[in-house]
Amino acid sequence: MRSVWGIVAFVCLGLLVGGCDPKERDYFREGIGSDLYTADMTAAAELQNIYLDTLCRQATPYVGPDVPSCSGLGQLPNASWPLIVQAGMNDIDRRCDAYLAWLDQKKRDNSAILAEIGAIRVAVDALTNPAISPGITPIALASVAAAFGLATSTLGNVNALLLQVDHTTVQSVVFVNRRKFREDVLGLPISNKPIAVHALRSYLTICMPMTISANINSTVTVFEQAGAAAVRRQPLVSTSTIAEAHSARDRVTPSGTSNPNSDPAHEAIIANYNPKVHSIGFVQGILKKLCAPKSEVLHVTTKTNARIAAYQQSLRDSGDTTTLVTGKLNARQLGLIQPKKECATQQFENLYEVENFPQGISSASELMNSKLPKNKQLATNPNVKDVRARIADVRKILDSKLVLKSRNASDPLTADLSDQLTSDLVNALATSD
Repeated sequence: MRSVWGIVAFVCLGLLVGGCDPKERDYFREGIGSDLYTADMTAAAELQNIYLDTLCRQATPYVGPDVPSCSGLGQLPNASWPLIVQAGMNDIDRRCDAYLAWLDQKKRDNSAILAEIGAIRVAVDALTNPAISPGITPIALASVAAAFGLATSTLGNVNALLLQVDHTTVQSVVFVNRRKFREDVLGLPISNKPIAVHALRSYLTICMPMTISANINSTVTVFEQAGAAAVRRQPLVSTSTIAEAHSARDRVTPSGTSNPNSDPAHEAIIANYNPKVHSIGFVQGILKKLCAPKSEVLHVTTKTNARIAAYQQSLRDSGDTTTLVTGKLNARQLGLIQPKKECATQQFENLYEVENFPQGISSASELMNSKLPKNKQLATNPNVKDVRARIADVRKILDSKLVLKSRNASDPLTADLSDQLTSDLVNALATSD
C-alpha cells in the first residue's frame, strides 16, 4: 500500500514541478502582456540578423566554401529580399520534412510499444491467475491491472491528434499549404526586412503542430458542412458562413422540390447524412477512392458498405481502436479518404488493397498458397482474376478467424467481400497454425 501512495505522491510532485515555470505563470496571468520591450528582445534580434545573413549568402549567385557574407554589403537592394525569403522557405522545408519524418516514426514506435504492453499484460494476467497461483490476492490483481492501465493510458495521451490520424493526411495538409503559400508569396511586394521576417514567420507556422491540427479539424468540419468544393474554395471558412450560404441557396429552391445536388441513397453509407451537406459530387469522389466501380458510384449497393467496412477494419488493425466497423463513413473518415488518389478499379476492390498491395493483389498469392490445398494453389505470377477466385476459398478455410464475415446470410456483408483481401484475412493468412 505504501508503494501505491509513493507512486501517487510522485505523480503529484511532477504536476507541481511542471507548474513552476515562470513563463507559464506569466502567460496564465497576463497572456503576452502589454509591454513592447522584453528582456530577450536584444538577443533575439541579434540571432535574427545572423540567420538573415546566412539566408542572404544562400540567395547570392555564389557556390563553394567561401561565399561572401552579406553583412559587409551595407544596405541590401529591395530586389534581394524576395530571394532571401525563398532561401528561408527552403530552410524551413528542410526542418519541416524532418519533423514529419519524426512524426511518422513516432507513430510506428508507439503502436509497437502499445502492442508490447498488451502482450506483457496478457502474460502477467496468466501468471497471476488465482487458479494457477493461489497466493495472489484480489488486491494484487487490481494493482497489476492499474499499473498496465496507467502505462497504456499514458502512451495514449502522448498520441495526440497528429499521431492518431493517418500520416498521409498530415503530409497532405502541410504540403498543400506550403505550395499555396509559395504561390501566393510570389505576388507580394517583399521589399524590406520587416516584411521578409513576417513572411518567414508565417511560413514557419504552417508546420507547427497547432496549425496542422487546426487545419485538419477545420477541413473535416468543412467537409461535414459543405463538401469538397467548399474546402477547395476557402479551406478555413467558418461554419456560420457555410450555413448562411446553404440558407441562401435553399431560399431560391422551389418549395416541395427535391435537392438536385443530393442523393437520398447516400444515407446508407454516411453517418449523420445531411442532403444539404453531403453533395453528390463530394460523395461520388469519395466512392471512387474507395474503389467503387462506375455503376456503384452512380447507385450505391450493399457492396459499397462492404468496401467501407473493409477500410474501417484496416484502421482498427493498424492501431486505431476508436474506429467502429459500421459500413458507414463518419466525418473523420471522410476527411482521411478525401486526399487519397482515385482507385484503379481494374486492379483493386477496396482501399485496403490499394494501400497494402501497391504492386497488385497477385503479390498475395504465395501467402494464400500457404493455406490453400494443393489442388487449388495459385500458379506463379497469377492474374487478378485467378487470385480473386481463390480468395473465396481462403475465406472459407479461415472463416473462424475472420472479423468481417462474408458467408453468413444474416450478416449485413453477405457475400460482398468474398473476392476481396481485407486486413483481418491477411492477418489470419500470416498467422501460422
